[in-house]
Amino acid sequence: MFVLVSLRDTVVIKPNYIGSNMKEIIEQELNSRLCSKVIYKVGLCISLWDILKVEESFISDVDGSYYTTVSFRIVCFRPFIDEILIGIVKSLSKTGLRVSLNFFDDIFIPAEKLRSPSRYDYEQNAWIWEYAYEGETAELRIDKHDTIRFRVVEEIWCDPNPDNDKTICSTSNDPSGYSDGNSDSLTESKAPYTIICMHSWKYLLLCVVFHISLKLKICLVFWWQKLKHLTRLSNILLFSRKIRESERNCYGN
Repeated sequence: MFVLVSLRDTVVIKPNYIGSNMKEIIEQELNSRLCSKVIYKVGLCISLWDILKVEESFISDVDGSYYTTVSFRIVCFRPFIDEILIGIVKSLSKTGLRVSLNFFDDIFIPAEKLRSPSRYDYEQNAWIWEYAYEGETAELRIDKHDTIRFRVVEEIWCDPNPDNDKTICSTSNDPSGYSDGNSDSLTESKAPYTIICMHSWKYLLLCVVFHISLKLKICLVFWWQKLKHLTRLSNILLFSRKIRESERNCYGN
């Protein structure tokens, strides 16, 4: 989900900061400029990790600011394809679900990538999965604020075009049906980074099996350690009993 990215950028330090701790000022400038912002084809910047190299600075003859080229590493949010995530349903519509991770909201599950068969309830604004088993059907609802698991299947990046008012995106299909506006083209989407996901029962089942097996393994390890402790304790008691019996036999003789 999170990756460590190496970047190189020029930091501008105002004259009023000259004389202060240079490293702290550079860290503050990088965090204020990059954190909570999306870098094209890199990810959502979370926090500065460390500074690798500070190169030689030069002073601008216009405003007297320091211009310093810095190499650094930053933590970015960019889940890999097929990664399983847990999020909260932020909104629903006939086109699909919009999911939030609290710090990132541009996650979309199209209607065709929901569990099949599913239908949208217009009156209650909810998606309903009609689960059939042994001739019986159960309706499992997905409502707003529900917690769900989903799998990442696609990334969509949008890069502002300086020569045009529109936005150039890396795909031609429009995943932005969750937006309030009825945009017919991806070029009208404002989100710089959108994650397309699917709500697959197969992968959810694999996650459940994994968690159950993990808990079972932890329980087995716990009971194995407890059994070893009890065995060791019983051996000590048996050895003590043999010592007492031998002492009793010696004193009896």
